[in-house]
Amino acid sequence: MKGKNNTYRPDAGTVCQMSVPNEDDDAGYAYHETEILWSDDTFVVSKVAGCWPVVHKWDHVICKPNAETQRPMKPQEGRGE
Repeated sequence: MKGKNNTYRPDAGTVCQMSVPNEDDDAGYAYHETEILWSDDTFVVSKVAGCWPVVHKWDHVICKPNAETQRPMKPQEGRGE
């Protein structure tokens, strides 16, 4: 499982980099700027700008801090925001 040993589990309201299942590229993990909306010990609800929120198990994702984790998310190009 991708995130089984992940030690960084950001709190709600944090903007971080998240790699989720089925989005890895040939060079390794692919990360997206993601806002954490809610979490507990098992699940995390997160949202990428312009997309619906999704629920993942912590065991299936890897998070890492943004350089600027407390700033608001920027809309992604082509997402209508």
